[in-house]
Amino acid sequence: MGTTNLTTSPVDLHVHSSHSDGDWQVAEVVDAAAEQGVEVMALVDHNTMRGTEEFASAAEKNGIRTISACEISTTWRGETWHLLAYHVGEDARFSERIEAISSGQRAMYAKWLDLFEEAGVEIDRGAVEGFLEKSYLPFFGRFLDVVLPDLVRHPGHSRFAGAEYRDVVTALFRPGKPFYVADPPFPAIEEAIGWVHDAGGVAVVAHPGRSLPPAEAVEVLRPLAEAGLHGVEAWSTWHDRGTADAYAGVARDLGLIATQGSDFHGGVKAWAPAPGAMPGHAPDPFAVVDRITAAARR
Repeated sequence: MGTTNLTTSPVDLHVHSSHSDGDWQVAEVVDAAAEQGVEVMALVDHNTMRGTEEFASAAEKNGIRTISACEISTTWRGETWHLLAYHVGEDARFSERIEAISSGQRAMYAKWLDLFEEAGVEIDRGAVEGFLEKSYLPFFGRFLDVVLPDLVRHPGHSRFAGAEYRDVVTALFRPGKPFYVADPPFPAIEEAIGWVHDAGGVAVVAHPGRSLPPAEAVEVLRPLAEAGLHGVEAWSTWHDRGTADAYAGVARDLGLIATQGSDFHGGVKAWAPAPGAMPGHAPDPFAVVDRITAAARR
C-alpha cells in the first residue's frame, strides 16, 4: 500500500462514504475534499448509488464537480475484484443490478446473528438493528464494534477481550471458523463490464496492483480490454509510486485510460488519510476526467 510519499491532487475519482464501508457522512467527505483543494470527485460507494443526490448537492455547495459512480464487487481469476463504474447515475437497470449485490451482502449480517444465537452468544439485536439502519452497506469493522462486547462475555470467547480485530476475524470469521459466512455470489467481472456498457458508462478496474503485479498486467488484462474495459486505476493508495507509474504504462500499452483515486474511507483506512491524497497523480488529472467523459455513452 502507498502509505508514504503521498501528494494531493485536485481530482479524486475514488472516495467512499457511510453509504457503504466508509465511516464519514457524505457531507463530511465533501467538506474534507474542499479543504484539500479537490475540484473534481467521484463517490464510488460499494454496490449502491444511494448517496448520489446527497453527494451532488454537497459538492455543488463547495464548488466541486462530480461524476456519478459506484464500485462493483465482482469475481475474476477466482478472487473478488472491484470494478469502478463512472457516468452510470441515470440508468435504473444498472441501479437495480448493483442493489441486488448489496442486498445479498446485507443479508450476511442476519446470518451472523443466527450463528451467534446457535452458539449461545447473547447479542443485543436492537443495537445491531440500530447500527444497520445507519448504513445501507455497513462496514464489517463497525459491526464488530457493536457485537464484540457481547461476544467476549461468552466464556468460550472471553480470551478475545482487548484483542486486535484482525486476530478476532482470523480466529472466528474465516473459512472453517465458528462464525464464517460466505460472501454472496458476485457477478463475473466481464458481466459487470457489460452492465456498465449497458448504462452508457465507463468501466475501470480498481487498484489492480493489490493482486496483480504490473509485469504481468498487460497479458492478463488484455482479455478484459477486448471485452470493453475502459481503464485501470493507476494512482491509488493501494499502490506505491513505482506501481502507480507502472500501471500508467500498462494502461498506455493497452490503449486504456489510467485513472486515479485516493480510496478514502475516513478513519477506517489510515493509509488513505484525506480525499485527494495519493502516491503521485496523472500529469494532467483534468485530462483524465475529460477522457472518461468522452468515453461515456459510446
